[in-house]
Amino acid sequence: MKFLLALALSLCTLTANAGIVTYSFAGVFEEPSRFSRNESNDEPLMLGLIQAGDRFSGRFTFDTTSAPDGYGLGPWAIYPLLGFEMHVSERFDSVASAWQLHSISVTDDKERGYGELVVNAGLRLDPAHTLGVVLRIEASESTAFDGFRVPDGYDDFYGAGLFMSLYHYDHPMIDQVAASAQVALDRAPSAIPEPATGLLLLAGLAGLACLRRR
Repeated sequence: MKFLLALALSLCTLTANAGIVTYSFAGVFEEPSRFSRNESNDEPLMLGLIQAGDRFSGRFTFDTTSAPDGYGLGPWAIYPLLGFEMHVSERFDSVASAWQLHSISVTDDKERGYGELVVNAGLRLDPAHTLGVVLRIEASESTAFDGFRVPDGYDDFYGAGLFMSLYHYDHPMIDQVAASAQVALDRAPSAIPEPATGLLLLAGLAGLACLRRR
């Protein structure tokens, strides 16, 4: 019976993690641009890490059942970002390894009639350069994120855009690059059992225990 109790507790713990989801994104970068007050600076755009036509891919993870960290000034709630990664080229990947997990925002704007998911992450390249990434994902239906919640298993997006900014602290300038992106829910087999499956398993084990006692 102790074994059955321990198994039941394990199943409850796994079920509690059922809200954790991972989405993959991919696309192709457009031409980078620069805002600068010092036109004489010859530092390459995006430090040469991003060029037009470069393909990128990545993933981000969050918990659809977590409590919000807070609410923004507009109709959105802010949640913790559990994981983020992005890959472009060998040179980019060699310096972009320790991503800072900022936040994920869920918008439920009933007045304007749209729902949006916004992922924010960053990366400190060196003391003089910081990279910021914003991935904006629009839901196909305006009521999809009712109550600032993303339904577990949601995978119906209208479109997405990725925006990357490189901040130069030693010069008054910012490099920027944008791209359209495709976003899809990762549908890898989950180790989390359905509640009904767990109950059937427990019932079967209980039956075996009774037979052994007899």
